[in-house]
Amino acid sequence: MNPALTVEFVLLGAIWGASFLFMRLSVVDFGALPTAFVRVSVAAAFLLPILFWKGQVRILLQHWKALFLVGLLNSAIPFACFSFALLAITTGLSAILNATVPLFGAVVAWLWLKDRPNGSRILGLVVKSQEVVS
Repeated sequence: MNPALTVEFVLLGAIWGASFLFMRLSVVDFGALPTAFVRVSVAAAFLLPILFWKGQVRILLQHWKALFLVGLLNSAIPFACFSFALLAITTGLSAILNATVPLFGAVVAWLWLKDRPNGSRILGLVVKSQEVVS
């Protein structure tokens, strides 16, 4: 890996990890739901200009109901749950639990959807589980 990619990777990890720290600090002062709302709103504020730049606004407007539901299920509700959880658990534990999402997703897909993981998926899960453990 070249040095520029290494710096980007470390920076991404620092930003992602810092978000849990900021959630822990803000949930005490502002509450769980406002904290989750601000987190999702800040993400939207950064992503919407990219959507405009790529010329995808029309698609957003056409499919706003489905996208709203996906955003609710994939971002708003989980971050609200993380915010409530941070009132009782540590920041590190919440980050570890968040990192286990792909592992639980694979188990749910296997048991509920009968989607057996192939070799590359198993390798990805093994790598991910090593990340969670270390």
